[in-house]
Amino acid sequence: ADPEQGSWRSVYYSKDDSSHELFPNQHAFFDESLPSDLSENDRYLTIHKIIRGSIEGEAMEEDYERAYCAFVEMASGCVVRQETGSFCGGQWADNDDLWLWAGEEIIIDQRDPNKPLNNSNMEALLEFNGEANLPLCRPIGPCPKNE
Repeated sequence: ADPEQGSWRSVYYSKDDSSHELFPNQHAFFDESLPSDLSENDRYLTIHKIIRGSIEGEAMEEDYERAYCAFVEMASGCVVRQETGSFCGGQWADNDDLWLWAGEEIIIDQRDPNKPLNNSNMEALLEFNGEANLPLCRPIGPCPKNE
């Protein structure tokens, strides 16, 4: 999409012959991705997103801006996590696709590749990127055997 005021208005995930817009129903601005936004193993990409708007009160209108960092699984296009605040000032670790923040190593993707999504996972994934996110976020790993 065309950059507007130094930011992009849309972000698309493309793989093979399919493509879909990430965050389609959000009025957001996105920074251009840098090589440092990819995790060490290229498994996840950090997308820097800014939501701008205004709040109308009784006597005045106030503009606001809030920055987020969203983490996209590159194999599927699933938005696995979204944070705001100082968390976004972290960086990728040199191994294991971990996020370094405030001296801690954080696991970005809370899904278990060997289990179906639980209700807590589904609620979070819906919050990050809406209904379109769920089919992309199904576990890719081995499925449990039926016995």
